[in-house]
Amino acid sequence: MRYLIIIFFTFSNFLYGQEMLSIGGVFENTLQIRIVPKTVDLYQKISNSKITIEVIPWKSNELPKKEDFINNPVKELKEANGIQLGLSKNDSSKFDTASIILHDGMLNSNDSMIQQMIFANSLVLMGYDKKLGQDLGLYYEIKVEWKSPNIGYKITMNGIDEILGFVSMETLPFIQFDSLKAIKDKSEITLEWKVQTLNKTFSSFNIYRSIDGRSYDKINKLPFFHMLTSDEKEDKPARFVDRDIDPGKTYFYKIEGIDHLGNQRGMSNVVKIQSANPILGQIFISDIRLIEEKLKVECTFRSDSNNLSRIHKSFLFVCDSIYGAYNQVNSIPYKGEVGNHFVKSNKLKSRGYLKICLVSESMDSLWSEPKYFFFRDSIPPKSPENLIGEVDSNGIVILRWSKVKDELLGYRIYRKNSVGEEIVEITDRLNQDTSFVDSISLQNLTNKIFYAVSAVDHNHNNSLLSKTIELIKPDLIPPSPSIFGPSLINQDGIGLTWVLSGSNDVSSVILQKRDSSGFRNVFETDKDTFYLDTEVENGRIYTYRLKTNDHSGNEGYSKEFHVTYELGFRTGIRKLSFDLNRESQIINLSWKNPSEIYAVYIYLGKDDGPIRLYKTLFQNKESFRFQKLPVNHVYRVQVQTMDAHGVLSVLSDVLEIDY
Repeated sequence: MRYLIIIFFTFSNFLYGQEMLSIGGVFENTLQIRIVPKTVDLYQKISNSKITIEVIPWKSNELPKKEDFINNPVKELKEANGIQLGLSKNDSSKFDTASIILHDGMLNSNDSMIQQMIFANSLVLMGYDKKLGQDLGLYYEIKVEWKSPNIGYKITMNGIDEILGFVSMETLPFIQFDSLKAIKDKSEITLEWKVQTLNKTFSSFNIYRSIDGRSYDKINKLPFFHMLTSDEKEDKPARFVDRDIDPGKTYFYKIEGIDHLGNQRGMSNVVKIQSANPILGQIFISDIRLIEEKLKVECTFRSDSNNLSRIHKSFLFVCDSIYGAYNQVNSIPYKGEVGNHFVKSNKLKSRGYLKICLVSESMDSLWSEPKYFFFRDSIPPKSPENLIGEVDSNGIVILRWSKVKDELLGYRIYRKNSVGEEIVEITDRLNQDTSFVDSISLQNLTNKIFYAVSAVDHNHNNSLLSKTIELIKPDLIPPSPSIFGPSLINQDGIGLTWVLSGSNDVSSVILQKRDSSGFRNVFETDKDTFYLDTEVENGRIYTYRLKTNDHSGNEGYSKEFHVTYELGFRTGIRKLSFDLNRESQIINLSWKNPSEIYAVYIYLGKDDGPIRLYKTLFQNKESFRFQKLPVNHVYRVQVQTMDAHGVLSVLSDVLEIDY
């Protein structure tokens, strides 16, 4: 076989700015040329273009030029008549292959997506079907009779630059590759081979199968194409699955490589494999019991077919958990029936899961469902020790304790809110770790929480509760406020009384009094309920409140308490003075008002007579003039003031005037 494939020229189309490849080779004095457009636009242009291919003997290893094809070239011509499936229609098997993807309705469609699909699948199909490639205008064959080291060629298409190239006529050996291997499963055989290096030579593969290793049949109707998605690695092996097999039968496989010009020129190694012959039926563990320090595992096998003759051995496996890794602990040969397993109890833990596996001579297997076992044990595990915990400001409780050394299923967690309550379990499933996170509400009046833990072994024996621990909740609730009682008002000041807070963690009660800068502390106590405020003035209103503190720094405030310091009268004028002018019959009376006043009342009495109101002054005056009073009498004078609230002061001392 004389054959060579060379990718030998790439050029840029000046109209479309795209690239196009040509692939050529010589086989039995026939030049094979395949045109590979790289875009759907070029593909459509080629299908509607007149194409001329000229060939000449070529001795040089450099590309030929246009003028080299002037003298007597051999020509192959394709008319500009579009895609015609006439050649393939003459071969029903090949036309079936093409029509899977290409048919007249699609070929005449103007839909861009359909045209893109036709373009992509055309390139794939013509890689193994020469006649289909000719119908698509992408494959050509030209007979050559001369002997020459190389063959030069020129491809001319309407509106596209000429393609110039050459191919060698050197002989290449038939390609053998040895990466094929076979893998069997229950009802199928998977063939796998490496294609990363083969893709340069082969576009597709045929699969052959034999039952005697001599006569092979092709089992794939369509050639096998190894395609990858953009997410798959390039070195991913090719895989072909054969499901048309009989159980327990020996098969031989080999694969044939089809190159990019549709020639069958490669063959793999031959692999031999016996298909799986599964044991049909059901194996299950029917009984487990302890007999004289040995665990007896009784097995039952059910089947509608005569499969017992194929069983070679029965294996017993054990595991701590149902879905864990099982370890073999015993095996017995098949002696006409599925026997029972006997295992010394000291080779097993106190509990676990068992499985039976039946194995045939061809290493096919049948597994039972897992079966739980345990040795009778009524002794509870030890109680957990060293239980500690803490509660944070968000109400998250973290508990920790020491691990119990016995084999355990887990731990139960218990809780109560007060000493007198019954402790109850708060876990709905066994806790596997030696720590536990709980969440509690801090918005209540109980400041303590209690916890305990118990252990549970694999036989569901429960230990005694651990020692109950008491945890103090972070106190975020302010204490109930202290409450003001009746106030007492006398000449010494304002007497304030209150009832202490009912909270049990009060640290102090602070009496606060408002002044111009706000509330200030005037008295602090943890048990007193009375305070006399002497810093008061008659007629003024004072505001108080009680601040109650607890040991956690929380504060509770009473409502503001307003007290008017009012004794029923004001401080009077302490001193009256006068001067008189007998000649003018005038007595000038003067005094000093204690504060801002609304009115002044002047009282006058003569000799031993009563003192009566003489004059009312509705101004803030501090003097008054008596005129033309009868002489030779003793006058007695008193003054009283009234503020804007209508409160009177006490009368001043009596002033006697000898006139």
